[in-house]
Amino acid sequence: AVVGCCSSTTHVQWGNGGGHWGALAVDPDVQGQGIASALVVAAEQRLLDRGCRTVQIEYHYYPGDPYSERLKNWYEGKLGFQGRGSGWRVATKELSPASAAKANLRPSAGDANASSQPAIHTEVQHKAS
Repeated sequence: AVVGCCSSTTHVQWGNGGGHWGALAVDPDVQGQGIASALVVAAEQRLLDRGCRTVQIEYHYYPGDPYSERLKNWYEGKLGFQGRGSGWRVATKELSPASAAKANLRPSAGDANASSQPAIHTEVQHKAS
């Protein structure tokens, strides 16, 4: 079953040959299991593979709103973006092989949580631009 998605676009019209990822969504029933992180890793690796050295995202941010603060902490804390503005917030980061390193998407056989965590498969579809 599909439980999440993320789009990515290479060589957008703004910036210097950077990329963009967005439309990130994960089924609420499986959030917190690393699916969004795996989708971001795949999107950023695709951008790197296609020659992008920067990535931009946008999201709604309202200071003090718990949902907004959760997104900001994830995007700008865990994922390493640097953002500006409120309302419609723009965040960017430089891409490198280290920043888009493949995560260990499946728990090891000895992991106590191995049977409770879903296997994660990412699929990239290329569309000529």
